[in-house]
Amino acid sequence: MIKAVHPYYEDEYHELKRSDELDPEQLDTYFSYTCDTWNNGLDKDNYHIVPGFTFDDLYEIDDSEYSKSQCYRLKENGGYSFVTEDNFNEIVNKLDPNKEMYFLFSIHDNPNWDYQEQLENIGYRMHLG
Repeated sequence: MIKAVHPYYEDEYHELKRSDELDPEQLDTYFSYTCDTWNNGLDKDNYHIVPGFTFDDLYEIDDSEYSKSQCYRLKENGGYSFVTEDNFNEIVNKLDPNKEMYFLFSIHDNPNWDYQEQLENIGYRMHLG
């Protein structure tokens, strides 16, 4: 299906992976951008809730010295990561219990823009960095 839309996608993207085939760092990247908390304040309605999760599953108060104002941040379950090797399976099962989500990460920062837009016809595109 992807090749029908973008015949050279393999030159610009890594291998297509189902949610449970990702590594913890890749899944953490997804959550870091999906749950971006830049300047959202204390109103919980300003925060994205990923289906399968609650606000309390995802966020904690950011009281770090780097926080400009009191707000929430994506929970850190080990170092600076929400997804770790220890909780990877639990998070995948909450995010995608039927294993129907697939991820396609670009190899370089800027894949062909025209093809990116065409790929949106078969899936949801996120800029993850």
